[in-house]
Amino acid sequence: MVIVHFAGSRWRAFFIHLLISLAIFIVLLAIICLWWYPGALFEIAGGWQGVRIVAAVDLVLGPLLTLVVYDMRKPAMELVRDLGVIALLQFSCLSAGVYVVYQARPLALVHVFDTFHVLNRASYLQAGLSSEELMRFKVFSPEYFYIDLPAEKTEFLELHVKGMLDGRPLQTQLERYKTLPVVAGQVERIVGRNAHSVGPGCIRLDIESAYETGTICFDKARRFFFDFRKSDAAT
Repeated sequence: MVIVHFAGSRWRAFFIHLLISLAIFIVLLAIICLWWYPGALFEIAGGWQGVRIVAAVDLVLGPLLTLVVYDMRKPAMELVRDLGVIALLQFSCLSAGVYVVYQARPLALVHVFDTFHVLNRASYLQAGLSSEELMRFKVFSPEYFYIDLPAEKTEFLELHVKGMLDGRPLQTQLERYKTLPVVAGQVERIVGRNAHSVGPGCIRLDIESAYETGTICFDKARRFFFDFRKSDAAT
């Protein structure tokens, strides 16, 4: 991020730094949107809140500091030192921001009865799980699971209430997890059973996260969420 080839003006230095920062931001945004918060999860799981942190640091802090300190009248070594300090500060703040976004990313999408639950690290820790138990999840992308429930709704409600009273909701009970199949027909039988509607490219069902609640379209073939609609209570 240090501007090695000194520009002739503060504004030129500012725009060079801004372009470099923008390139870095685009790469980070691609990672966030394609792997950590794919599809509608960017909105549902708080991806936008995290991106604002990264953008504020990468696109605002660094270039503005360069605009303030850059002065060709300074000795070359002093200018290099100042720009080096800015680069180090920006890198440190950017790393912290990316770490926050990474820690908040959804680890699992768990289907329970008629709802997909979007669970991140904080969701599991709040339910009493340890950091070691969370090491089972993938590093980059969220995983899909479902919980096989009793056919009788009353039995499901008993399990649901017990889990809530114990502080371990069903969606956080790792021992009950089953990996959601890849075959589209099997997926439809599991998640479409209690869905609002089932179509060729969209199984519409409820979805909940720590940030949003509403309904979502789930593409069973691509295993992809889209067309999120907030619930009336959330709007």
